[in-house]
Amino acid sequence: MKPPEVDRIAGSRAAVAARRARAEVKRQVASGDRTASEVLDAATAENPAEATLRVSELIASIPWLGPTRTARIMTDLGIAQSKRVGGLGVHQKERLRAFLVERQQLVDRHRAGERATVNAGGGGDHDGSDGSGRSADGDQPASGE
Repeated sequence: MKPPEVDRIAGSRAAVAARRARAEVKRQVASGDRTASEVLDAATAENPAEATLRVSELIASIPWLGPTRTARIMTDLGIAQSKRVGGLGVHQKERLRAFLVERQQLVDRHRAGERATVNAGGGGDHDGSDGSGRSADGDQPASGE
């Protein structure tokens, strides 16, 4: 028995509306209008856009977190890739909240200008050598000696 055509159309429209609502939540997180912690707290039955959003999509919407970091974070938190925010267990929610709070603190410090200084140059020598007196290919001296 085939369902009436009206039900399929209404279902299709509802699905499109739900996808748009989830996309808007991700846009808000990406733009900084909302924090991911706020989305986590709002993920209840009354807020289906937040509750039905996949945790991996929420994390990926945070600026500077791409697919590789997102996958690593999900593994570290012990959350399956397919898990939705509203379906998290108590312990999973606690671990995710702790991660999100720590991440937000880093962002806040960065915005305040308290970035840690990283000495990637190893003393300011930018001649392409590794400090051994040889070039990166190892054949010729780095400074034309």
